[in-house]
Amino acid sequence: MISFSHNGFSNEKLWELANSASIKVRNLNEFVAEVYDYGRIIREYGYYPQSLPIYICHCHGPGGTFEELSYWNMYNKDCLFLAQRKREIPYYLKAGFPRCQVMLNPFVFYRKSRNIQQTRDARGTLAFAAHNTRGIHDLSDISQYIDALKSLPEKYQPISVCVFWWDILNNKHKIYMESGLPVFTAGNGLSGCFVDNFYEIIRHFKYTTANLVGSYTYYSVEIGIPFFVYGPEADYFNVDEPGIKAGKIRCTDTNEYRKIYNMFLEMVDEVSADQKKIVERNMGVYDGATRLQMAKILYWELFRHYFAGIKSLFRRKL
Repeated sequence: MISFSHNGFSNEKLWELANSASIKVRNLNEFVAEVYDYGRIIREYGYYPQSLPIYICHCHGPGGTFEELSYWNMYNKDCLFLAQRKREIPYYLKAGFPRCQVMLNPFVFYRKSRNIQQTRDARGTLAFAAHNTRGIHDLSDISQYIDALKSLPEKYQPISVCVFWWDILNNKHKIYMESGLPVFTAGNGLSGCFVDNFYEIIRHFKYTTANLVGSYTYYSVEIGIPFFVYGPEADYFNVDEPGIKAGKIRCTDTNEYRKIYNMFLEMVDEVSADQKKIVERNMGVYDGATRLQMAKILYWELFRHYFAGIKSLFRRKL
């Protein structure tokens, strides 16, 4: 796990964290099951050995899905899907997954089981930079976003930035460093210590912000750190990401996203009751599977997988 300092990480440390991937995956299903330590925490939550594979699929962050149904055609759908909201179950069943249940967001269990809290001397604001993926690029002017962050009122200073690992590998972090802002990263999503690094960073800040709503919004509010949307909106363009509409993407075009987005437009000093309620609802806090129910899910899916494999083997021999 990282050692925290408000000075941020060196360029060498950022590269080391972005490149560190100790979890080996063979296909897209395994990647989604394991990324951001979800697999590791789900196993712990369900009393399931870390050495055994898990045969589940999930959306790797809270807050709902905005993908078209065809997006899920990339996956092997002969497995159970773990949603984070009860209202999403019909969507995933329609996408072709034969079984779907609601889970408690793994980060919630991780934080609570280790009693991770915001530090008493937390200060400043951690800004989560809108990140790129292989197929979707943010075309906005980052220098404008930096100027907006630096213009925040004094009580939100000093400002630091948390950059996605993929952006570090593509040198997108350097503009923040050159502007004098401390830069952090939770590291590669397959590092095996992403969640540890994430909370070690975030708990030292008094506020968090971004120019859109993302997983960090939910994780911040859940731990009790006020979050607000601020700065020029990200200018996303889908180059070749399958299952998502090509061309310009505006997250606020969807009613579900816009409703949540509007709840965080004001700079605040504390998390409101309404913000807490919607965050917990979207993270499976109220209707997610219990630990014993998750154990049943994981072991049953393991049994189904191996039984199907044996059945297929006998058929081939016959």
